[in-house]
Order: sequence, then C-alpha cells, then structure tokens
Amino acid sequence: MQIGEKVSTAGGPAPSSARADLLANLDDPPAMRCGFWGAGDEPVSKAELVDQIQQRAQEENNRWFEFGGLGEIEGAHSEGQAAAFKYLCVYSLSYLFRGDAMTPQRFLDVRRELLAYSGLRRTSNASTVATAIHRTVGGESRVRSRIAQSINQAKTAASGSFPWSAVFVTYCVRRAALDLGIEWFDGTRTLNTGSVLALAASHGHYGQVAYARTLAGIRGTYHAFPPETATVEVGDIIIQDRRQRIRPSADCYEAGLTPASVRGLAGLRGRPGCTHGDIVVEVDSGGAVAIGGNVAQSVRRRRYPLTAEGLVDIDHAEQRLYAQEDAAGHLGPATTADPDDTIPGRSTSRVFAVLKPMELCAVAGPVVTDAGILI
Repeated sequence: MQIGEKVSTAGGPAPSSARADLLANLDDPPAMRCGFWGAGDEPVSKAELVDQIQQRAQEENNRWFEFGGLGEIEGAHSEGQAAAFKYLCVYSLSYLFRGDAMTPQRFLDVRRELLAYSGLRRTSNASTVATAIHRTVGGESRVRSRIAQSINQAKTAASGSFPWSAVFVTYCVRRAALDLGIEWFDGTRTLNTGSVLALAASHGHYGQVAYARTLAGIRGTYHAFPPETATVEVGDIIIQDRRQRIRPSADCYEAGLTPASVRGLAGLRGRPGCTHGDIVVEVDSGGAVAIGGNVAQSVRRRRYPLTAEGLVDIDHAEQRLYAQEDAAGHLGPATTADPDDTIPGRSTSRVFAVLKPMELCAVAGPVVTDAGILI
C-alpha cells in the first residue's frame, strides 16, 4: 500500500510472493488469519481491538465529569483539581511503565493502587506514595522508581506545564492491548510493548513511528495517512497541528498559521505541545465524534465534520470548524468560520494525519524482536 492511496481496512494484504508459492504447493495450506497478534494462537480481530479502545476512551471521558443521582452531569473536572490528579498519574504511568520488570499484570496492579490511593493529590510526596504502592505490588526497585516518576510527571501536568494529551491516547490504546493480550509477558520478558501504538509523550512521536511503519509495510499496528485519503472509522486517531497565535514566547507560537504552513506527515516530530490527537469513538451522519485528553484542561469530546466520502472535511475555503464538548457535557454540531488567510483554533485545516489500526494477515504469529516490536 502506498501513501496517498485511498484506504480501506477491510481484510488484509496479499501474502508475499515467496509465501504464496509455498502455500500454493501445499495440498492443504493453512489459512491466513488477520488481526493483531499477541500471546494467543489466534490474532485479536480489528473489531475487538477497536471496541476496547473505544470503551477505554469513553470510560475516561466519563471519569472527568461529576454525575448526579439521576445520571445528570453536575460539573466537569479540570487538570488542576485534586479529584483528577490520580487520572493524570495513570496516564503518565502508561508511557513510563515499560521494560521486562514492568509486566502487564504489574502495570494493571499499579494502576489499581493509584486509583484507590486515599488522598493522592499534587501535594503528595511521590516517593512516599510510590514506596507504599510498591510494597503492595512487588517487583524490582525500578518499579518503585517508575511509579514515582509517573506521579511527578502528573504534577507537571496538573500545573499546566506538561501537555498530557499524548499520554492519554497512549493509555487508551495500551490498556486495550493489555486487556486483549497483545502485550504480554512470556515468563522472562514483556513483549509487544508499543507494538500497536508507540508509547510517547507527544503525538508527533507516535505519529512519526506510525508513518515509518506505514512506509516499511509493517502491519498489526497503526499506520499514518493524509486526511485526504483516509475514510474515518471508529478507533482512528485524528492528529492536528495546534500551534496558536498566542505570544512570541510560547512554545507553540505561530505568527499566522496558514494551510501551507501546517505540518505534514514528514514533519511529525516536534515539540510535544505543538500537535494534538483525538481517538474516534463514533461516526454518524453528523460527523466523527472523537475523545482527547488535555482538551479544555480535561477529557472532552469533539465532533469533526466529514465529507460525503467519510473523509475529514478540511475545505480551506469554507473554514470548517470542529465542535467541542463543554463543561456541561453538551457537544454541538460542526460549524464554519469566515474565510481568512490564517487558520482559526478549531479549524479542520489543522488536521494533517489520520492514524488507522491495520491488521496483519499471517499463517502464524509474527516474530517478536528484542525491542518487542511485531515484524
């Protein structure tokens, strides 16, 4: 598959010529099986993976709202509030907790303990909390160190100094991979960490890895495509250039972002705060509903307008704007803005990549490298 080719993710690639010749000479060739390979003999289907990612994103969206006794929304949390701090710790954990000592079960155990830890907040001593949790979950001293690092990173996120939207996406996708056994422990080492989506603190980094895997033809992972070629589906990740006209000293300052200066797939690497990604959880006649972290210092939904072909509508002439969920949980329709030489903050013209989970079709599970990457 070539970059620029319109994408359909149904089915999978044809076998290589060598493998096809081998299969053709067998009286009863084994069937090709498509999906995302992990610990089991059968791959996880794309439908199963997408369903888990969708559930994780929607679960986190709900966590950031306060509900009344009848299920009505009474308010939303923001990153600086004590009630939200434990969630920031868990998102940071998903990025930092890696390596052979950091087994999938231990990750889930630490997550449980962080969410249950009484009084966990930005003023908590990271070392004290990490030591207490480490006593419960066990493991090498590195486990305690990673827990403390996660808490300290969450502190910078809670203060507004660390853009945490990428670790939110990492968390949702990694949780799905863990729950489905795509990332697993073979008794000696943890395998397939980051195989579905690279663990990253910036959208630019995991997007660049997805793009490199696309060019290399590596499947069983997310691929990156220009928005003009990718029909949007549930489980996709929409990435945009979020540089703003704020002030010259800001990390993501742009004197006047125009369609011509929006970064492309080849320029994905950059400072963490200059890109943003949202996970698509619903596609209907009203567009694509996606969920992202660090949106209004919270976890919120957005509605992206789509064309009749199901592509993100990035018509520069019309200045299409995506809608964003407010603190009351209301998400309106996508709108338009008056045409201008520069791009408004919510313009779909900022979208420069759509990441899609692409199945790997094989007779048996793929080889796992020492780095835990599917090949």
